[in-house]
Amino acid sequence: MQASNRFAISVVDDDRDYREILRWNLESRGYVVAEFPDADSFIAGHDVSSIGCLLIDYRLGIMNGIEAFKQVRLRGNDAPAIILSSQGDIPAAVQAVKLGAYTFFEKPNDFEPLMHLVAEACEVHQEHRQRHGPLMDALKYFQSLTLREAEVFWLIVEGKATKQIAQELSISPRTVEAHRSSIFEKFECANPKALFSASVHLRTIRLIDAESLSDDSEG
Repeated sequence: MQASNRFAISVVDDDRDYREILRWNLESRGYVVAEFPDADSFIAGHDVSSIGCLLIDYRLGIMNGIEAFKQVRLRGNDAPAIILSSQGDIPAAVQAVKLGAYTFFEKPNDFEPLMHLVAEACEVHQEHRQRHGPLMDALKYFQSLTLREAEVFWLIVEGKATKQIAQELSISPRTVEAHRSSIFEKFECANPKALFSASVHLRTIRLIDAESLSDDSEG
């Protein structure tokens, strides 16, 4: 079974030997593979713009696989996740699915069933990106902003003028203009109207995140 597209697979597992076996199985099917030995390196290094899926070991040490998945999801990562474990854990499986994981899978000796799940998850992600492309573009651009640029961004889409923004943030108008220029460049646009359109998508993401956090706390 060959991957029909160059989908990107992130493998997050503290077992080096198992990561290498997974890499071989995935690359032999045409996937692009990125390996991460722990949750922190995965959260810091995963490319949220890639299309594919995540293979995350449940038992990662300080931060387990489900917590790692939750963190990247809150950062806008929409890739389907398959949570792996060498020990069947029903409560963990329920939690993973509740948080939006694609499925929970016990580490197999036979990799073929897992490869079928990976192929399905990648197709699901591709279809999702095709439907929600503008939203993901807005997220990608916004994540490239500095903290100060993000503050200026939200004030621009509120319709505030340069002098108002400068006063509110206690910076000079010249500094505001420099931030505006950088924001327009990063969003690949030339006017506040385009930024406002992007802000609508970003507020949608914020709403989804707030609802997921509420659901989790109630559970």
